[in-house]
Amino acid sequence: MGTRPLHDERFQQRRGAVQLHIRFQAPSCWDGKYLDTPDHHSHMAYPVVKPGTNDNVCPADHPVAVPMIEFKMAFPVNGDMSQVRLASGRGFSFHYDFFNGWDDATLKALVDHCIVGGLQCDARGYDQTHPEAGAALNEDYRLP
Repeated sequence: MGTRPLHDERFQQRRGAVQLHIRFQAPSCWDGKYLDTPDHHSHMAYPVVKPGTNDNVCPADHPVAVPMIEFKMAFPVNGDMSQVRLASGRGFSFHYDFFNGWDDATLKALVDHCIVGGLQCDARGYDQTHPEAGAALNEDYRLP
C-alpha cells in the first residue's frame, strides 16, 4: 500500500554525537478520492520504485502525485540519549500538521513545473540540474 513501517521509537546514540537529527518525510501520493480518512493516513502513500529503474512513481492505488513535504531538524544534545523524550512522547510520536495557505495560481505553477515536470525544485521552482527548464517564479518569488 506504499506505507512505511515505524522505526525504532528510541533515539539512537552515536559515539561523540552532539546533535539530535529528526527527519520527517510525508507521503507524496494521494488516492485522488479522499481528503482525509478515519485513520488520517490511508488516503496517502509513499512513492515506490518503478521496476527496472531508479525512478520513484506513485502506486496504482494512489496515482496522484502531490508536493513532497519534508522537515529536517537538528537539536544540540549531550548526555544519555536513552532518556530523551519529545514533548509529545517517545520518538514515534513526532508528527506535524500541514495547512495549505498557497495562492492557487502560484501553487499550480509550481506543481505543474516541478512535480509534473519531474524536477527537484528550490523555492522558486528552479532545478539546478536542469537549468534549461527555467524557474516557475521570478526573482521576487512571484509569478512572471
